[in-house]
Amino acid sequence: MWGGGERGGGDRSARRVGGGGYYTEMIEPSENARDAGVILVASAGNGGAGTSGSPGNVYPNFASGAVDENADVAGFSGGETVDTSSAWGSDAPDDWPDEYVVPNAAAPGVDVLSSVPGGGYDGTYSGTSMSAPHKTGVFALVLSAAGGGLDRQTAIEAIEDTAWKPDDAPEPPGTPDTRYGVGIVDAKWAADQVALDSGVTGTVTFWRAGPDTT
Repeated sequence: MWGGGERGGGDRSARRVGGGGYYTEMIEPSENARDAGVILVASAGNGGAGTSGSPGNVYPNFASGAVDENADVAGFSGGETVDTSSAWGSDAPDDWPDEYVVPNAAAPGVDVLSSVPGGGYDGTYSGTSMSAPHKTGVFALVLSAAGGGLDRQTAIEAIEDTAWKPDDAPEPPGTPDTRYGVGIVDAKWAADQVALDSGVTGTVTFWRAGPDTT
């Protein structure tokens, strides 16, 4: 798993690099990650509706939007329908669709409790960079629940098929829109689903880090 620029082992990757707009330099490493079976989770960007940032808006990657505790999309959360030809021109691989929606899905990204330098926690951090690690963790949980034998596409489908949306979302769950993507990720539902499909049994336990664990 990669996070915040530090590298370790695993099949998941969370990146906090790049910026707004379309950076063709991100295409090759993103395609290499996909070819290697890596799920590269990246922030959708913090420019608000009608915008997105690389590498989140590079087609193979899993772009992360941000929601608050009320399941409302944060005003800063990026999202748009990317026209492949207009955005990437001849640099886009032939297998990319003519257009696609960013973000892929949403997760908590407003006032997120985070560890901070020097020790302790701070619950005021917001951004799609705070939502992306939630998705990386869900992917890791799903792979673990499946016994480790889950391919990249099946893992993505497990996350997307179990995502949910509030009733006032622009589109129903499973149908991409530029605010929620396919919906808000549901860690327990996704893990339960792949465990059921794979025959793995066990208990999913959630623990909230921080000084107040209630």
